[in-house]
Amino acid sequence: MATFPDLAPDEIGYDLGDLNISEAATVASGPVRFRHSLRNNGHILQMTFNNRIESDAALIRTHWNQSSGVHGYFEVPTSIWGDADQVVPTNSIYRYASIPQEQQKGVYFDITVSLRVLQGWVLDFYLDGGPAAAPIVEAFENIAFTGFSPFELLSSDATPPDPEKLLLAGGA
Repeated sequence: MATFPDLAPDEIGYDLGDLNISEAATVASGPVRFRHSLRNNGHILQMTFNNRIESDAALIRTHWNQSSGVHGYFEVPTSIWGDADQVVPTNSIYRYASIPQEQQKGVYFDITVSLRVLQGWVLDFYLDGGPAAAPIVEAFENIAFTGFSPFELLSSDATPPDPEKLLLAGGA
């Protein structure tokens, strides 16, 4: 997991996001709202880097490419926040919300970067090769589920050998 370049932004903006709430329509009394957790979702960190030289812009471009654009996730140095302590947990991870925007002004660049703040647990999933001749265990880190639970695991017509062993759980 790559770390965002240690560049101090000239401005930061922070969107607190929304509560984890879904809404269902009813005939008689209007919408019914369900709160699924005590966390807010959809935090956005927007950073503006003004009058930067080419090497600073190249660091951000390179990081964008190394983190696979909006797909990969990464850490952000605490120096990004300046004096704004405890805005988000220090162990939070981030993902690009959109492509970094650059405006060239001669030899200087203005760069705007929008990041999604992914808080909570990073789930580790393990693939077990089962009772084959050489069982293989592969560990990988991924944020597999986003949105509201419950999550359903749908399969084809194949019957698993032991349905009771198919567990989907996460934790630390």
